Amino acid sequence: MERQLVRALSAALIYGAWSNQVFAIDAGQVLAKLQGKIVHLRVAGQEAPGETFVQPIHGSGVIVKTGASDPRLKFRILTAGHVVKSDASWAPLGSRVNRDVYIIAEYGPGSVEFRPVTGVLVNGQNDIAQVVTGPTTTLAADLNPTPLISGNKYVVVSWGMSGDRVAESAGAKVVKVIGSDDVDPELVQLEGELVPTESGSPVLDETGAVVAIVVMREVTGGVSKKALALPIQKLTEWIKGNQGVPVAEAARPDLAKLVGQTTGLCIFLGKRSALARTQLRYPDAPFGRDILSQVQQRASGGTEASFTLFDKPLRIATQAEAINVRSRCPELEDGKAYYGSVVSQLTAKNQIKVGAIQAMRYLGDVFYWARVTEVISSE
Repeated sequence: MERQLVRALSAALIYGAWSNQVFAIDAGQVLAKLQGKIVHLRVAGQEAPGETFVQPIHGSGVIVKTGASDPRLKFRILTAGHVVKSDASWAPLGSRVNRDVYIIAEYGPGSVEFRPVTGVLVNGQNDIAQVVTGPTTTLAADLNPTPLISGNKYVVVSWGMSGDRVAESAGAKVVKVIGSDDVDPELVQLEGELVPTESGSPVLDETGAVVAIVVMREVTGGVSKKALALPIQKLTEWIKGNQGVPVAEAARPDLAKLVGQTTGLCIFLGKRSALARTQLRYPDAPFGRDILSQVQQRASGGTEASFTLFDKPLRIATQAEAINVRSRCPELEDGKAYYGSVVSQLTAKNQIKVGAIQAMRYLGDVFYWARVTEVISSE
């Protein structure tokens, strides 16, 4: 979120007295402590009626631990609310305007989370959000709910962009606390050159603990050298789950029953650009490199809009954990992709047979989708 700077910035110091920081904070060392705990968020899809936004939206987030006793609900990704949007901005299931939140991490969840079936809790008043992590998440950043000290330096860690590509790994930069914001005293001003993808980025102390979340940049003449962050001390109870509605994943229908009742179910096989990476990202190739290579080779050797390839059942890679099954394959219209709603998930416990495969050319890449014709349970 950007706010045009049309006023003199205050340097009010209600977050603590000026402090002569005697230690030199090392951004690289702090970054090393956050390996596997920082994620990049990519939000794409179709706008809801009356809504306009430049997509995809890119932002950053940090994995934190909640107070939930259920291990499936224990970890959450903390980010800025405007990155994932509030519930009112998301279209209902079954419509043509569902939007997806893709979560990419260097050593973190490494999975794809879809908004229609995955918990997203937004605190609109503070522009902060919690997003469900993958079921095997075990790492989380520490929280430090102490006031930020004016004049002290902290580290902002985020996933940057190079053109339209997400950086291969997270980066870090040092910022200085100016003081509280004169418009919203709940927020603290940071001095440092920040970019749009740093919305939702954690602000860290020298130990690597999260002290705040970046929620807004201030822009003057197209340049942003100040940002606003919400201190963790304002969110401790909300993060721990003692206030508000707990985040929970929606129930998913049984896939085998759906296949017997519904025609046109579709699943993502992967995208062409995934094969160019040395280290495979399983959200981009959920069935593994070999299956995607076979699909790519067959697609490049033909001219038809769709084709069949596999007689044998397919199983997703264990690293993919689970992938979503949609009510229909995507459609391109006026340069935009319209996705079917997410109706269930495929996990490694089941195999599937697929029929027609289609190649969708979109955003400079080729995405491969296949019709689901049969589900074979391993149980």
